Amino acid sequence: MKATLKRVAATGATAALLAAGMGIAAGTGVANADTAATCGVSNTKTELGAAGIVGISLTKTANKAEVQPGGTVTYKVEVAKAQGVPPVLSAMRDIYPEGLTFVSAKVNGKPVDPVVDASARTVTQSGKWIIGNKPTLEVTYKASDDLKPGTVLNSGAAMYPDIWGWQTWDPIDVCVKIREKNPVEAVTGSLDSAGLGSATGSADGGSAGSQISSDPASFIADIINQINLGKLIGLS
Repeated sequence: MKATLKRVAATGATAALLAAGMGIAAGTGVANADTAATCGVSNTKTELGAAGIVGISLTKTANKAEVQPGGTVTYKVEVAKAQGVPPVLSAMRDIYPEGLTFVSAKVNGKPVDPVVDASARTVTQSGKWIIGNKPTLEVTYKASDDLKPGTVLNSGAAMYPDIWGWQTWDPIDVCVKIREKNPVEAVTGSLDSAGLGSATGSADGGSAGSQISSDPASFIADIINQINLGKLIGLS
């Protein structure tokens, strides 16, 4: 029991230090040079029909270049006319990297329930869309808590125009880099794992993260008052 209490006390003390900007720096992993050089937050691929008269483009975009372990990232897959009169689009697919978990999806801004294949790491939504209207699939994922900072996650995408069949780019060189957690993210994550508070909200409707950033001194005092460090480590 004492050992458990000591671990909780240590977590509280670490959270207090991080809130005060005294966190210990951690090393950053080195990404593959070739991948890092070719990747960005957006990329467009264009496919031409057999006669070269009709062209369809697919653009995939990430909503951020970096995400922390445990954070979320949203990819957008947009299909558009490149030239001529393209056929109807029957499916859009996002291909996500290992280390991400599906959270939700939208098509043209409306929530949908796509087919998620965790083993193939694909999210597929079927329908019938006029390509000239630029149908768009947006998919949000959660990054695994154990992803190493510095890791570069490449991804892919695909579309299914009628008659043409699947047109797939995997990878498509749209990448997100895993970064270190900032002090607020580190503190709220530590509190959650120790059962000392919530990273997203509190009993009075407030947010632990917003309290840390707006009044770190009071937040530290609250931690100390709540867990009573002296008693937890057996000094009183």
